[in-house]
Amino acid sequence: MNKEHFTKFGSPKSPGGAMYVSYTREGMIQSLADILVTALELKGEVVTPEDKKLALEISRKTMDELDIKDAKKGVPDKLKALLEINKKSKAIKYCKNLELSEDELYLLIHNSTQIGFKCRSKFAEYVPSHLKLTDLDISRLHNNQPKKFRKKVKAIFSERRHISAHLFERGDQWHCFYSAYQDLEPTHWRCSHLHYVSYLWPQLTKERIWAAFDKRSTNIPGNIHISLKPFLPHP
Repeated sequence: MNKEHFTKFGSPKSPGGAMYVSYTREGMIQSLADILVTALELKGEVVTPEDKKLALEISRKTMDELDIKDAKKGVPDKLKALLEINKKSKAIKYCKNLELSEDELYLLIHNSTQIGFKCRSKFAEYVPSHLKLTDLDISRLHNNQPKKFRKKVKAIFSERRHISAHLFERGDQWHCFYSAYQDLEPTHWRCSHLHYVSYLWPQLTKERIWAAFDKRSTNIPGNIHISLKPFLPHP
């Protein structure tokens, strides 16, 4: 199982199940296969290498069918319209009343080549070095010192930062949508949202934008907010 494709939190066998965060198509395929294998194990069946291979084949076929289905949906008209605006003032005005769902953003990512754009994505997570879990922390968990362990984990979730960024390029044109976990909580704006900038911002370059996501503190001047409806309500 290649960890560069996805992150798994917890075990599918646990009462609360596992949470998957897949960053690539291969990660999603492996996640589906993992769930199929676990389902067999929960039934008390002995899982063989052949079973695991079959689970991967079934999962890949499932993803192929989903890809075809999503490709037929194309790019939402509201996003096509945004990407065709050629003046910054018009883009700002348009985004002021624009509402997107994560599904619509996904369709843009999945089908961007249909309208001539290439897409590259970046998923970065930053945890302060002093909060990274160590062998000592794990030992405390197993040696009846759960309070110290829970305190550190709580601090990690409080101070970490995860950025998802998507850059769309077509010749000299580029558009960037990005968000952090905190943006799904309507605490510093009126609702869950994305940040957006493009080639219409004269002081910005796509190289500068892309490099900004390699740091914990992302300071991109002039970015604007777009209302976003997440796949699932944020807890």
